[in-house]
Amino acid sequence: MFVIDLRNTKCPMNFIKAKLAIEENSQETHFRILLDDNESIDNVPGSLENEGYEITKENFCQNHWEIELKK
Repeated sequence: MFVIDLRNTKCPMNFIKAKLAIEENSQETHFRILLDDNESIDNVPGSLENEGYEITKENFCQNHWEIELKK
């Protein structure tokens, strides 16, 4: 599973960076995205689903979110 750490990255850059990282690692099928506990968790998963990715898990871990998705 490929990890994309977007903690301390503001909206909308966290979505843009997530999408670019997924595209750059096209050989991967499963990703874990780390997000801050703020508006990021409200926006990024939904935006990725709108792009056709499937969110398989959302987990709050200490002070951030871990989102798992697959293409």
